[in-house]
Amino acid sequence: MFAVFILVGVFIPKVNFSSSIEVNKPIGECWNVFMDDSKLSEWLPGFKSTEHLSGENNAVGSTYNMIFEEKGKTFEMMETLTTVETNKQFSFNLDHKVMSSSNDVFFESNGNNTIIKGATSTKGKGLIMRAMFPFLKKSMQKNNQLAYANLKKLIEAS
Repeated sequence: MFAVFILVGVFIPKVNFSSSIEVNKPIGECWNVFMDDSKLSEWLPGFKSTEHLSGENNAVGSTYNMIFEEKGKTFEMMETLTTVETNKQFSFNLDHKVMSSSNDVFFESNGNNTIIKGATSTKGKGLIMRAMFPFLKKSMQKNNQLAYANLKKLIEAS
């Protein structure tokens, strides 16, 4: 049984998932709330704080230490911005000792509304973690969709 578990990590080295939500506000308002670091804890589950480490704030190549808390445990992730196109796309990589991910968030106008779409590719570091991630995909996607639902509520309330 353990061999089968390990083979999952060999043959499925990364997990991809996506989320989307339509917000009843124009794209500029959605972008501004999304980019406001002071509001992250209001919509991103477990988010505690961020520390700007290098580069120009919110510019491609800049890095941040992102601090989260889950089930009473604190963990940190290194975020590196890879694409920042105002009102269009925000992309970043996250790195942690047990996993890494590539994340793309797209903003699309739909009349007076905005569709926010996210695409994530995550992989565990090491064979055991890679083997676990396919089984965690639904949970990761559910958490991502919850964050988008929280973001929608926050934007529409502003």
